[in-house]
Amino acid sequence: MRDMIREYEDTIAVLVLVATFIVVVVSVFFRYVLNDSLIWAEEFARFGLVAITFVATGLGFRKDSHIRVDLVDRLPGPVARTIRLFVLLVSLAVVGFLALQAVRIMPILSNSRSAAMEMPISWLYAVVAAGLAGGGVRIVVEVISLARTGVFR
Repeated sequence: MRDMIREYEDTIAVLVLVATFIVVVVSVFFRYVLNDSLIWAEEFARFGLVAITFVATGLGFRKDSHIRVDLVDRLPGPVARTIRLFVLLVSLAVVGFLALQAVRIMPILSNSRSAAMEMPISWLYAVVAAGLAGGGVRIVVEVISLARTGVFR
């Protein structure tokens, strides 16, 4: 199950990144070679970057690659674990708050559409909420692991 979730996160992140890259390259080709621009390409790229940012939130927690102070790792074991647990709980609170706000704004923006692609803006917030929820799940897994073993990954 854990491997399936990991593959799902990785696959979604790579697909969004590749799609955004392809659209940007095609857009550059159209603009500078054909002298015609794709009006939806910039909007797609912007939404793609937002999506990759939040979809990769879980990846960042899984790989422990978010920005942090490495000095904590050099502290004595119990102190480092306590600080690490505190940071994880604060991170969970922030991620939970942001996910809740994304979910709460979705009905408000349900009739709003993007200018070029005419995509419902609520879809973008759904991706944000799902990415943050994935990050929250990763944090909970880390907290449980830290509580059980006393060691973080």
